[in-house]
Amino acid sequence: YLGTLSEPMLARWVEDTFPNVDPETKVVDLLTYSKREERVIFVDDKTTIFQAISIFTKRYQAGQRVAALIVSEKGRTNVLPIAVLTLADLPALLHELD
Repeated sequence: YLGTLSEPMLARWVEDTFPNVDPETKVVDLLTYSKREERVIFVDDKTTIFQAISIFTKRYQAGQRVAALIVSEKGRTNVLPIAVLTLADLPALLHELD
């Protein structure tokens, strides 16, 4: 895992390089625009929908922005992810609980 590309990161990059935005910039080079408050959390592949929602909710209530939950085997960072869940996935997750 090297990092996660996010909208705020892209906005900081454009702001910093405008008007000379280089369309050939590599994604890995954008990681320098990452901020600590844009967290990703690795979770185990046995994590339930309820647990995933709980992680987003508890971190939000603590004032921490979670950009994504990355699901991997045993929550490890050195293996390919199985899935990535973002805040945009919350409505679908909540629907699964109905």
